[in-house]
Amino acid sequence: MDAGLSKKIETLLTDLVAIRSETGTASERDIEDYLDDWLGKSDYFIRNPEQYGQHKLKSDPLERSVVWGLVRGSGKKTVILMHHHDTADTPDYGTLAEYACDPEKLQQEMKYVELPDEAKADLESGKWIFGRGTGEMKGGAAIQLALLEACSRRTDFSGNLLLLSVPDGECLSAGMREGLNLLKELKNKFDLDYQMMIGSKHHDRDADGEGIFYEGTSGKLFPLIYVRGEKTHTGKVFGGLNPILLLSEIILQTEMNTDFSEVVSNEVSPPPYWGFFKDRKVGEDASLPLAAGGYLNIISLSKTPEEIIGQLKKVCEISFHSVIKKVNTQYKKFRDKNQSDFSKLPWRINVKTFSEIYEDALDNSGHIFIEDYDRTVEKIRKGLRENEISSVWEATFRVIEKTLAHTPDLSPVVVIALSPPYYPKLSNADFTELSQTISGLSGELIRFAGETWGESYKKLNYDMRITGMSYAAFQQDTDVEAFIESNMPLWKKLYELPLSEMKELSVPIINIGPWGKDSHKFTERVFKRDVFERTPELLEHAVESILISEASEAGKAGLSEEDVYELLKSIYHLAFHKVRKLWYESYTSVNSVLVKLFAYRLTYDSFEVLRDNIAQAAEENASPEIRDTLVELEEALDDDSELEEEESKALNLIRSLLSFLREDVERILEERESARKEKEKARTKWSTSAGGSVKVQGAVLKGIDKDLLEYTQKRMAASDQKEDKDEFESLLENTLELSMEDRQQALKNSPPKSEKLEESSLDDLVAKIGDQDMDMLMNDSPVPGNMDEDEADETEDGDEEVESVIKERVVHSSLDDLASRIGDDGLDDLIYGRKPLKKDEGDEGVIDDEEEDDYMGWVD
Repeated sequence: MDAGLSKKIETLLTDLVAIRSETGTASERDIEDYLDDWLGKSDYFIRNPEQYGQHKLKSDPLERSVVWGLVRGSGKKTVILMHHHDTADTPDYGTLAEYACDPEKLQQEMKYVELPDEAKADLESGKWIFGRGTGEMKGGAAIQLALLEACSRRTDFSGNLLLLSVPDGECLSAGMREGLNLLKELKNKFDLDYQMMIGSKHHDRDADGEGIFYEGTSGKLFPLIYVRGEKTHTGKVFGGLNPILLLSEIILQTEMNTDFSEVVSNEVSPPPYWGFFKDRKVGEDASLPLAAGGYLNIISLSKTPEEIIGQLKKVCEISFHSVIKKVNTQYKKFRDKNQSDFSKLPWRINVKTFSEIYEDALDNSGHIFIEDYDRTVEKIRKGLRENEISSVWEATFRVIEKTLAHTPDLSPVVVIALSPPYYPKLSNADFTELSQTISGLSGELIRFAGETWGESYKKLNYDMRITGMSYAAFQQDTDVEAFIESNMPLWKKLYELPLSEMKELSVPIINIGPWGKDSHKFTERVFKRDVFERTPELLEHAVESILISEASEAGKAGLSEEDVYELLKSIYHLAFHKVRKLWYESYTSVNSVLVKLFAYRLTYDSFEVLRDNIAQAAEENASPEIRDTLVELEEALDDDSELEEEESKALNLIRSLLSFLREDVERILEERESARKEKEKARTKWSTSAGGSVKVQGAVLKGIDKDLLEYTQKRMAASDQKEDKDEFESLLENTLELSMEDRQQALKNSPPKSEKLEESSLDDLVAKIGDQDMDMLMNDSPVPGNMDEDEADETEDGDEEVESVIKERVVHSSLDDLASRIGDDGLDDLIYGRKPLKKDEGDEGVIDDEEEDDYMGWVD
């Protein structure tokens, strides 16, 4: 790890922790000003002042801002680094509260305080930094800021890095919700293509000691329970129903109730917990309270809000029944002591959702209710702005009470509503289309950590903590939106999720943060080695893996995946397609290279994997000569130089790059051969050896022996009429310099073309090519028909060698031979897919030359 970067992170962390930025207070603006000033002093942002700033939260009484900075390289690909800069408050530090934001002094003072054993051991070890916000989440903020600055100093940076530092991360995530609008604006302004959002909240470790990468976040729902009882004088308690008793029973039935826990992919969501409850009495008098209320947090992995509320409603009904039974039992005992007759009390189970009481009020009072409802909301808005109302829970209670006032039923009732905030669950596993790089990122980081430090990490699909990254996408259906809207009284009045922006953004997420402990406790701390060394390296490696922007160790041209792919694309268009379009009948050596490229493509799950491997090979293994070729080719393409010169460079380049993939390809082929032997032995037509040979086997052997023998004999006969192989290849490779007559003569000497392929799907192409041709795709060893004359003579002296080939069931053929046999048209279909057929002149929808090129669209 670069010592300068570590020192930068240490300085940043000290500065950030020193600034109190307790959530929901004006102190959040202090750290926003620091961040804005820090970015503004950077050389990069001095040169590019339009690429950083503060984005004000709309209608925020505290006038907080999202602080952002964008470092631009080449291309559109963009990684978002996100953290929140607010922290929990500090009363839990007790007498140490004045040192909570000064790690050095705090650690000195903590030596004289009784600590839990683990915290004491960590303090004495000197390996941890204690202090408010060190773990959540200023340690991660310091890492992200330092990485942003480091990238801004690079001249070879490919892609873009966007930092978002948001307020209100510990409360309602107002910063992240407003940040979605900012992301949309920046995307349109700078033409960005968001690839992934990376958070750097600390991670906890289990007993196994493994680090954790989170590739998603659980859903968080905050049901609010309002209980209206029956008011009565304390001297006649059986004349009413105490709402505190009913609410207490509901709490007992739900707190830590594992029936609400879900299990998905061996990950288990924690059970519910209650965050707050109290009675609704305004003043003190000698009567039972009329109402009481509170809220709980329910974490979900797969259940919808409607399913969760349905389950909660049943628990509330059971609790209501239990309370009625208990009250009647005690009332009977009381009557027995009075020697009085007993009759059951009039209470009945009555549990409703907010949407149900809203409909009751609307049916009962109509527009009068609507007008009264709107006036109440405005008063609440003003109360929140002037701090007369302290929380969204209190605001929600007031809306429920106003709604109940317009319902005809005045009996005891339990109302279940939804309170802000709402965090939908989000998991990368639920994205239908992710690139190989993104879907395999955790695996790559796990490999990197293991090989670099011998440290073990694991991937989890869900972070059970609250995180603003829940809003990076919306993977719910429209029914969820409708349910939330109808059961959250403050929805679109005082609280709202920008659902359209969430759907539009729709990026995968990952949390890469340092190891931390005891978040929100006075023993909060972060592991020094992680925050200063390892997590920065992991984060940097993640960004570079996504953007492929690593510079070479030799300091040569730093070619990213995008650079290499753009060059390959240019090669296809300029050095292959245009040449073949100009000399359509010609056969050049580029054909063979592209067939080989297609053969490699067949060994991978997708072309994207192949492309990434080519880029990696160019970055990690390419010699200076190859790098120079890449640079020269790029310059040649820019200067519109001669196609023949470009073709030659392109040919050498592709061959060089492909050579680096050979070892990987052979390994993959060998693994696949082993798997197929067990699963498809009876129906396998051919398998592939580690050396690249195709071995025909199984029941197919008897069916192809005759064809194989006839083909081999025909090729042997044809070899007598061939010119010398070297001379023939030279003639073909230089065909651009020949006259039309000479080219036609060369083509007559070339092996016959196959019929034009008419289907473009991979299965159809493989079926049409056949086993023999598939062997040619995978090998460039000669068959007898491609031998030199001396070799052919030796073979003619004895048929034993030919029979040996047949018995071994191993077929070899050159790629050049295959390319010329399937022909130019067939090769186009093979590489690019089926080419559109032109219609007769005058027909509607005639395909012109420009449209003809579009059939290569997969290249783009």
